[in-house]
Amino acid sequence: MTTESTVGLSERDRMIAAVVGWLGVDDDVTTADPQVLSDLGITELGVVEVRADTRRSMLVRVAPNQLDRGSGLLRLAHHQMRTLKVGVGDYVKLLSVKVEAARRVVLEPLVPLIRPIGDYEGELRALLGTRQQLLQAGMLLSLDLPDFRRDVLFRVLAVAPDQAVADYETKVVLRTSMLPPGVAANLVTFEDVGGLRDEITQIRELVECPLLYPRVYDQLGIEAPRGILFHGPPGVGKTYLARALANEVGAHFLYVNGPEVLSSVQGGTEANLRSIFEEAMENAPSVVMIDEIDAIAPERKESGHADARMGTQLLSLLDGLVKLEGVVVIGTTNRIDAIDRALRRPGRFDREIMIGPPDTEGRMSILQIHTRAVPLTESAVEQLGALAGATHGYTGADLVDLVREAGLHALRRQVGPGLQRLKDPALGIPDITVDEQDLSYALEHTQPSALREALVTAPHTRWTDIGGADQIIEQLQEAVELPLQHLAAFGDVGLSPSRGLILHGPPGTGKSLLGKAVARESGANLVTVNGPEVFSKWLGESEEHIRNAFRMARQSAPTILMLEQLDAMAPRRSADASNSASQRVVNQLLLEMDGLGGNTHVIVIAATNRLDLVDPSLLRPGRFGLQLEVPLPDRDGRRQILEIHLRHEIGKSEAADWSAALDRVAEATDGASGAVLGAICDHARMLALRSSGFARFTRVMPEHLVQAVSTQAEDSGPGSSQSEGETPRDCPPEHPEEEQL
Repeated sequence: MTTESTVGLSERDRMIAAVVGWLGVDDDVTTADPQVLSDLGITELGVVEVRADTRRSMLVRVAPNQLDRGSGLLRLAHHQMRTLKVGVGDYVKLLSVKVEAARRVVLEPLVPLIRPIGDYEGELRALLGTRQQLLQAGMLLSLDLPDFRRDVLFRVLAVAPDQAVADYETKVVLRTSMLPPGVAANLVTFEDVGGLRDEITQIRELVECPLLYPRVYDQLGIEAPRGILFHGPPGVGKTYLARALANEVGAHFLYVNGPEVLSSVQGGTEANLRSIFEEAMENAPSVVMIDEIDAIAPERKESGHADARMGTQLLSLLDGLVKLEGVVVIGTTNRIDAIDRALRRPGRFDREIMIGPPDTEGRMSILQIHTRAVPLTESAVEQLGALAGATHGYTGADLVDLVREAGLHALRRQVGPGLQRLKDPALGIPDITVDEQDLSYALEHTQPSALREALVTAPHTRWTDIGGADQIIEQLQEAVELPLQHLAAFGDVGLSPSRGLILHGPPGTGKSLLGKAVARESGANLVTVNGPEVFSKWLGESEEHIRNAFRMARQSAPTILMLEQLDAMAPRRSADASNSASQRVVNQLLLEMDGLGGNTHVIVIAATNRLDLVDPSLLRPGRFGLQLEVPLPDRDGRRQILEIHLRHEIGKSEAADWSAALDRVAEATDGASGAVLGAICDHARMLALRSSGFARFTRVMPEHLVQAVSTQAEDSGPGSSQSEGETPRDCPPEHPEEEQL
């Protein structure tokens, strides 16, 4: 029982960890460390007020748990954690309270109700009385109503007395929901937005301060900003952040979806825009959010007459805000270059805030937010840090999808295929938990949204797949892999990572394969650009390809940007006007390389076999200052390459059987590149199939490898394949799109 008066804890003792409890979602009795409850004056079952740092609080019944003695833990059910917006390991404050019978409670439904309000009040009185529901103003109640398939959220607006418990005599008053049909309440706050700490600080200064404290700007004699433009790749949280902003400032929130404003009637689109701004003026302070603003105000010179009128109307409305107070316009887009540049000046959209993919710390924050109500095991909680480090390039939406996939895998694993157990009411819904196995599965079966474009890939090549290039691998590790993995250490000594490097050497030596391997080993994404594919017959489109590649690399950072055939993309410039297209591409490439500036998460690697044809301006320090030659492999390197290509065949037989054959082939292939050696191994496999009549499970033997070398020597001229880097006609490489070592 509780004491007559509230017993306060010391500042340190009042903070205890809120941990997921294994109580079931329908049990409102939580458990806690008996020592903590003793400090509160509770010996058996009592009532405490739980206050979270998210500025949410609720009343809960709590009982001592002897197993948690000395741990300082409070175990909450999943629905309680969801209401408080806390997760495992978060700190909350506990305060012992004394509750009385509730005489009256005022509730607001957070979804539109179907039947008249009077029909629900009697049902809610019986439901709250049966549950002996604890009530406090500001609490969120999740109640089961027969008209809805899922629980319905209600907000407690007022209760008499202030902290009470409902019974069958409690009068329930239901307020009318102002929400339109099919629209749920906006409950998003800044605590629900992870990985955007700096952006939230900026927004508080630019929006929250002038809306809530306008006299501060009057005292300074400056005008409050009228508009803010959020731009960045899809899924980073632009719309989510704007919804949180409207909820935090308590402003009237108007959501405008760009395409929905369009009207088939002439002048109807402009009228729709005017009515939206008129509503914002009448309900100030207001936040007008225009999603996909590029659909409303595209570049006028590239749009039709109707689009030009629509953009002009938006410009005039923004200029008209000079007579208003308490209205802020927020625009979001992932195509900022497509917006009319007249909007992007001070006085209209004063600030442009770039929102990019989160870093490791930001991804950890997002994962913690979206796993608050997920029943994670202790091992799964410990794995979240490693998961945040392994999800390079993931946006907030991608991480939400990852958590969802982990939950679905846990459901399939514990319920069975086809969810047969859920269809049997006698079995009921089991207690499903998400463990590290489910998180690992989700990581393997999800990918960043940026990787869904063909330009960006996540390579699978490792250093162990490359032979005969130990010295080059060591140099690449120092120039690329270590700076990406230990960026802080490099910054401590004032050392900036290399912005770009060139791999040059004869054809077939594995330059492209080295680029893929360094991206894989450093945990970075790979953006590949092939030189001849850059050029287009349309004026300006070639430069646009270069800009898009660098933009994609910055959005999916950390990224290795691989420029294949650099000599075709950036040849030496001359005064000859007939070569103007390549000169423009070179100029664009120089601008993009210099524009990387302090972006230490994008490294450009170029590959070429004709370094002498590359424009010299690219080869200076600060651009492609590091130039690594990838030579033809020596005898030991050739033997290592053969072992890599034939490792599966060698593993099926005695190593001694292959040793002599590998030595003989390595000696006989002097001057051969890795691509040629790969072709020889493929030809040996073909010879084995021929000799067996193309039977299943054919084994490649050492004599097939020796015969493949002899056949190649007869089919090609002496040294022809070695000098030109060509493979024999009758033994095509297994993976022609990759250079193989």
